[in-house]
Amino acid sequence: MKPLIRWVGGKYHQPNVIEIVRDCYARHGGSWIEPFCGGLGMALQINPDRAILSDLNRHLIDFYRGVQEGGSFCQVGEYYELRSLFNKHALEGRYVPPNYFWNLQSRSHNGIWRENASGAFNVPEGRSKDGIPRGCPEVDWSAYQELLMKWEFQCQSYEELAPPSGSFLYLDPPYDEVYSKYQKGDFYWEDQVKLVEWAIASNCTFVISNSASDRIVELYRSHGLTIHEVVEKRNVRAKGDRTANALVAVKEF
Repeated sequence: MKPLIRWVGGKYHQPNVIEIVRDCYARHGGSWIEPFCGGLGMALQINPDRAILSDLNRHLIDFYRGVQEGGSFCQVGEYYELRSLFNKHALEGRYVPPNYFWNLQSRSHNGIWRENASGAFNVPEGRSKDGIPRGCPEVDWSAYQELLMKWEFQCQSYEELAPPSGSFLYLDPPYDEVYSKYQKGDFYWEDQVKLVEWAIASNCTFVISNSASDRIVELYRSHGLTIHEVVEKRNVRAKGDRTANALVAVKEF
């Protein structure tokens, strides 16, 4: 199944990565734990029976919960008025309807979600080559609702998760030296180190995706991970796809 929304760093169009993860999960099984779930590109391909999917973006998690509950999603409001209302509620810590999030993400420039340092959504309205504003697509998410009902969605850091014994972890953090500025909060080098140490301490088999930077390769090899180098397509910028070296690292217990 395709992801419900577009998300930076998504894995739906990365068959080389999906194949490695699928093969490893087939050998081990268990509850699927994914603390950087993003657009669900990997989870929707693997389709585990049990899953805990987490992300620090509470609007994203509320959106998935809205789909679980069979919420209504349709186009509402003028884009910039809706963006202002969304940011006002979000920065005040108030609940924001998932439909607002979906509207802004669907209608934004290049279909991306980006927040500034304060946590405000700041992407301009998307337009066609003819200058026509982007609209929301008509959606029927009944099939997704049935699938997502099997899964648990949480808004918390990986450090707050306590994977049950026998779980399978898929980790897709912001890539080293590539992504860090698409939502409030950064992911620094020390966070890369802490993540792999946390995963090893869990005593669960895990797979981690990342860029193939020299220091990431050294970090993972020093912790006994098996490294598979892959080439990924990235489509972050409006100019289109670009390929880049990446890796998938595996630690089996």
